[in-house]
Amino acid sequence: MKAMSLRSPRHFGRNRRGASAIEFALIAPLMLGLYIGCVEISEGVADRKVTLTAGTLANLTSQVTTLTTADIAAKISCLKIDATGIARVTWGEATTGVTKRAPGEVVTFPTNLAVPNSYLVFSEVSYQYVPVTGCCPT
Repeated sequence: MKAMSLRSPRHFGRNRRGASAIEFALIAPLMLGLYIGCVEISEGVADRKVTLTAGTLANLTSQVTTLTTADIAAKISCLKIDATGIARVTWGEATTGVTKRAPGEVVTFPTNLAVPNSYLVFSEVSYQYVPVTGCCPT
């Protein structure tokens, strides 16, 4: 076995052994971070989907004349807003395992939606978000 000796800097510059390992060591953390970030962002988009589902549920409910529990995928209520702007539940339905709102229950919602002497279809959808990485911010 021949002992390695220090050679001229020119020889050192031509030696390419281990270059791929060093490139991988430099790029791997960046690529891993980008991958995990993309996965987390795509999971976060689910929040927007839930908001759209709630709006669609309210729109579809306001267009039908009959409503059964089998037709509903979330908690939904019809609110009667009186002359003073207080909203009370007139009816409500919910999926299995979810408690529906009781008739006469007062509901708090954004004041810009409180049109006196009107009705409002109020839908609520929620989901349990579990991050793919296992860590969740508090």
